[in-house]
Amino acid sequence: MKNIFLTGIPCVGKTTILERYLERSNIRTGGYFTTREITETSRAFWLNDRVTLESRLMARMVDGEFNVNLAAFDEFAVSAITRPRDLLVLDELGRFEEPCEPFKRAVFDALDGGTVVTGVLKECDTPFVNSIKARNDVAVLIVTEENREEMFLRFCELINSAFS
Repeated sequence: MKNIFLTGIPCVGKTTILERYLERSNIRTGGYFTTREITETSRAFWLNDRVTLESRLMARMVDGEFNVNLAAFDEFAVSAITRPRDLLVLDELGRFEEPCEPFKRAVFDALDGGTVVTGVLKECDTPFVNSIKARNDVAVLIVTEENREEMFLRFCELINSAFS
């Protein structure tokens, strides 16, 4: 299996598993990671290029609704995804990406291509996320508080075997 994703409830340790693996490896990675700024009155989410470390606002809550910055996905994230690397990291994929057709095409092209792809799938029910989970070339590991160390070991095993 060359495409390996982690999923589970928020704050269970999915990204931590991914980052623990990356800290121990010397694989050239590309792609992006997300960060968030949450206060009592606002929420903002950022895309960060793993290579250039540049960032773009991807979504901000305004009046109780999320406004998604489509250009952050369809231009900035597509550029991060299509830059050649040995391991493509997509942390994370979820509901914000649903209207972003160029971004989704880039993700599917990467999954179909020769690069090993890994990342985090938000636990959500959207056509985009569900279509990734349903692929025959994708392994999805469900992380819980109880199994996260076991999932870390399994994740390492799957990624290492994808490179052998």
